[in-house]
Amino acid sequence: MTGKTAILATTVALTALLLCLTAPVLLLTGTSATATGQCSPAGPTGWTQPVHAPIWSGYRTPTRPRHNGVDLGAPRGTTICAAAAGTVIRVRCNVIPASWGCNQDGSPAQVTGCGYYVDIAHPGDIYTRYCHMLQPPTVTVGQTVTAGQPIGIVGSSGHSSGPHLHYEVHKGSTAWDTGIDPVVFMRTAAAPLGLPASTEPVAGSVRNPAAPARQVITTSLPGRPGRPSRCCVRSMAPAHHLEVSR
Repeated sequence: MTGKTAILATTVALTALLLCLTAPVLLLTGTSATATGQCSPAGPTGWTQPVHAPIWSGYRTPTRPRHNGVDLGAPRGTTICAAAAGTVIRVRCNVIPASWGCNQDGSPAQVTGCGYYVDIAHPGDIYTRYCHMLQPPTVTVGQTVTAGQPIGIVGSSGHSSGPHLHYEVHKGSTAWDTGIDPVVFMRTAAAPLGLPASTEPVAGSVRNPAAPARQVITTSLPGRPGRPSRCCVRSMAPAHHLEVSR
């Protein structure tokens, strides 16, 4: 091996090692600003998962009775998909105080609101909500969407302590008291939320061995040891989800 060849081989090896070391860091910190992941086509009932990610926090749990949806632990930059065909009825930046804005990460202590979010009306008087997007959604009010169509990307705007998707399902309207359990609804719609039992959960979550195949229990957010996901603690209660005019 010549001197030049040896130097080239060493450079290639060091580059490969660097990539191996830094890739997990990028995953844990969720620093990617480019959309990742793909939207799945609709299943037999016309529904699909909004993101493929573990369930970090459930619907109206004993410790979070006002949590009107589920938190799905997708990394920053993950593509958010319309869960079913419908019409976009709301696209907003919802944060209080309004001066905080949605173009930066939110806070579980200093702000309330869904951040950048989208509401979609579906046939059967069903409504879905997608909160805490990284940047303005890619759809507009009045636009029709298909199941699995990209509508935005995962972020941490609004009342949030780290990147994730807060996903809600409602029957009849988008009012807080019309919320229904997304896990139960999506399972009935043949598009169960969460990850298959054979899939390792992302960093920051741990699977409950005694739980059903797709249930995941939260421990902490990526890069935020000991900090559980805290999104929409009071969900759509007026004090929390007072919609802010843009």
